[in-house]
Amino acid sequence: MVKKCVLAAKSRQARQAQRRKVGTLKSTTVAPKTQARYSEALRKFFVWLSCLRMAFPSKWERLDEVVCSWIEHLWHEGEPKSWAGDTLSGLQHESPLLRGRLRLGWRLHKAWGMAEMPSRAPPITLGILQAICGLAACSGDWDLAIMLFVGFECLLRTGEMLALRKQDFLLNVPKGTAVVNLGMTKGAKRSGAEESVTIADRKVVEAVAAYVQGLCEGDFIFKRSPAIFRKKFALLCRALGLEDLAFRPYSIRRGGATHHFRSGASISSTTVRGRWGNSKTARIYINEGLAMLADISISESSSVVQYYAKQWQTFTSEGKAPVPLPPPRRF
Repeated sequence: MVKKCVLAAKSRQARQAQRRKVGTLKSTTVAPKTQARYSEALRKFFVWLSCLRMAFPSKWERLDEVVCSWIEHLWHEGEPKSWAGDTLSGLQHESPLLRGRLRLGWRLHKAWGMAEMPSRAPPITLGILQAICGLAACSGDWDLAIMLFVGFECLLRTGEMLALRKQDFLLNVPKGTAVVNLGMTKGAKRSGAEESVTIADRKVVEAVAAYVQGLCEGDFIFKRSPAIFRKKFALLCRALGLEDLAFRPYSIRRGGATHHFRSGASISSTTVRGRWGNSKTARIYINEGLAMLADISISESSSVVQYYAKQWQTFTSEGKAPVPLPPPRRF
């Protein structure tokens, strides 16, 4: 995430010290991880130029043609589309005067996206989400179950789920509502203000309240690494016989958006709750998700999925912890 600070210094020297911690202004225009991607894409581009014994073009018209040849090379070599996008964005980041001048390159990038549709994460249904949470709880992974439960309800990105701390929840258990402070998220960096989302489902609020009682103020909801989370998530899906559906962590956000829309919300309302920049992105996710539901819903009828979904429903309705049973054989 890009470093940001609230101006609190009053003297010139104090402001200098504060800004030194942030870095240069150019370094704040993109996140460090994004800068690393750009640098790696440009490195590959320059290595390719070197292999062809081609000098870096001095005129932007010629550069646009060379970049097009590079993108065609990536296409034919079976490389990921992201390399093309990172090369174009990286060139514009290093030389902002190129913005709007690499039109042929961006045209090929768009053509690539139309010719090769991305493999998006399928949406998880509420029933399957409850089964995953139920199995996680029965296996002792309460932190994972609560995090996924909140992520589905709040339409959270994977990084946002993993960043949740006890202090981020402002709970009002008697009213069954809560506010979740998400901090400087992907969308917040565009607006310059921290984002938050409300929870109006009493079951989610009570489950979170019961779990965070045993945490310290700064504790993460899920205290383990992202790699362990992804491994655990894959194992849970496999144990429930869902491996053929190819669920990924981002399926939580997509499933939450699809469920929110199917519950009677409008596209605009879902867009606001999911904090998308425009409704077009939300519409793509929801339309594709609805088209996939026929095949996904069949898996909800399996006995294993129904059993663990019932376990989680019992906990959220009656406050009784799922019965700790030996996990399925596949787990």
